[in-house]
Amino acid sequence: MATYKEKRGTNVVPIVSGKPDTGVNGEIVYITGEGLASYNGGTWSKLTATVPRTYPIFAINDYVTAAGWNLGASYVGINTVHKVSVASEGNATTGSVLSRNRFSGHSGTGNFDKGFIGGGKNQNSSPTRWTDVESITYSSYATAILSGSLNTAYDIYAGAASSSTDGYIICGLLYPNYINKVQKRSLTSTASTTTNPFNLHGTGMTGATETATHAYVAGHAGTFGTQSETFTFAFASNSTTRNVASHGGNNSGIGVNKSSTHIYISGGAAAANQKQPQKISIASGGTYAATSNAFTVQRTNVAVQESNTKIVWTGGRTGTTNDYDVMVIASEAVSNSVGTLTSYPNGLSRATALNN
Repeated sequence: MATYKEKRGTNVVPIVSGKPDTGVNGEIVYITGEGLASYNGGTWSKLTATVPRTYPIFAINDYVTAAGWNLGASYVGINTVHKVSVASEGNATTGSVLSRNRFSGHSGTGNFDKGFIGGGKNQNSSPTRWTDVESITYSSYATAILSGSLNTAYDIYAGAASSSTDGYIICGLLYPNYINKVQKRSLTSTASTTTNPFNLHGTGMTGATETATHAYVAGHAGTFGTQSETFTFAFASNSTTRNVASHGGNNSGIGVNKSSTHIYISGGAAAANQKQPQKISIASGGTYAATSNAFTVQRTNVAVQESNTKIVWTGGRTGTTNDYDVMVIASEAVSNSVGTLTSYPNGLSRATALNN
């Protein structure tokens, strides 16, 4: 049987605004606002949620990051939404601005149509803590505060992940206390409440990413001493597994992301391994192994995203770090300071989940 790539010349499913006039049997498209649809016998039919998400299937135009704070700016949150072209890379441009200035506490994730930024605070001194969630529509970069609120406020270092239907804000720090709650909110309902489906063993300051079925959480720092552990939780059952992999000491401010086969970590506040990405197999877990090449810049409080072929580490606190680094997934070749941002943000939040 011919593969999808052999039929269509690509592994990337196109994003369209409406059903195409025609197609090829077996062809799949993503219709903005509706979801996946397949073509068979002259008809486009919507695919149900039982179809698993796979990597990579969607063409996303931009890497999107938002908020954080500028170094040397009295630790006041910023509201800039940065976008970098996936196709051409280069310097970032300003996509829009958020309704809130969100300091490092914000957590970001997304689906195919929108990015979502939740929580955080406006500044470090006498802060106002936000408990709302804000959306960024990719097609227009319009932003909007969603109805409802988070159950638990936090200052910094919460992770975020998303399933096909829900976003999760994971742990965090509400100074001086660590948080072990996982907060869940629908990504498709505009009138959504936030629930706490379970607590994550181990507390505190995390980075997170997701596969089709699980969230991966690393970089803990807190009462259980779990800085070197990686946790998973299953979206379907809310069940957690502790220490599916052990890494080399990276903790708060860590960047976590993935390819189709591996979970990657880099950065963080630990003394070791800040510049050297590490990886584990999604299938087997185990101990993290170093990738082939290291970056030249240490990045703490870093936003990490991936496209079909690359992983991007953006911002972070090392001097005045207003740029991003890129690793090619297949070869693990790295390029340093590929482009610059429009400000010098620390504590950036990713606003896309590119391969969900």
